[in-house]
Amino acid sequence: MKLNTHRVKNIRVNSYIDEKKLKLSQEYFVLAFLKYMFPSKYKDLLHGDRPDLQGGNVFVEVTALDTYKDMQASKEFAKYIADGDERRIKTIEGTGNALRSIETLNATSMYSGGGYNFESDYELLEKRICEKVDKAKGYEINNRTPELALVKEDRPLQEWFEKISDSLETIVKNQDVYETVYILFPNGCIYVEKGEAPNIIELNQDEYICLKTIGRMTAEDEITTDDEEWN
Repeated sequence: MKLNTHRVKNIRVNSYIDEKKLKLSQEYFVLAFLKYMFPSKYKDLLHGDRPDLQGGNVFVEVTALDTYKDMQASKEFAKYIADGDERRIKTIEGTGNALRSIETLNATSMYSGGGYNFESDYELLEKRICEKVDKAKGYEINNRTPELALVKEDRPLQEWFEKISDSLETIVKNQDVYETVYILFPNGCIYVEKGEAPNIIELNQDEYICLKTIGRMTAEDEITTDDEEWN
């Protein structure tokens, strides 16, 4: 993966992806992350459909780890970036989120400003994994290792990070499909291999933004996986 190409550096980071392309962008973001962090393991992993990412020895299902309020905030944020209507800020703040400026990147980002409820977040995590367990049972595995990646768009508090790490280990141990489960955040990733303790990977902000940008550009057909960013 080449993160700091001319195209990645010069894209308008304030332009928010079209809602219809969001799921596709998340899938390509996960693909970029896995190839960047584990180049040997995922060298032949490609984007597909049912399952989302496919390789010779592994497949990866991708899903968002967001509540209804998170999704509502993301939609309002997209509209705010498009039209600049400041009335949308109140709607965003009503979901427990807020906006902040990143002066060095000339960009605006959204973050969770209302704290968190660990009980509801745990229930959502368990629900998303159960949904994907049921879905994966309909796939032809063909000796491939099933894995799952969950994308959480906001940067979690350290306390949440620590608690969810322990909970993820328990959930992964108790399900019978996925050998590895990842949760990707703006500042890193927790991943658990079945029967093992959680691992943490840290990402700096530049790495995260570049990987997200490559995922978005690919989803919007501005680049392809044959281009230099992917190689």
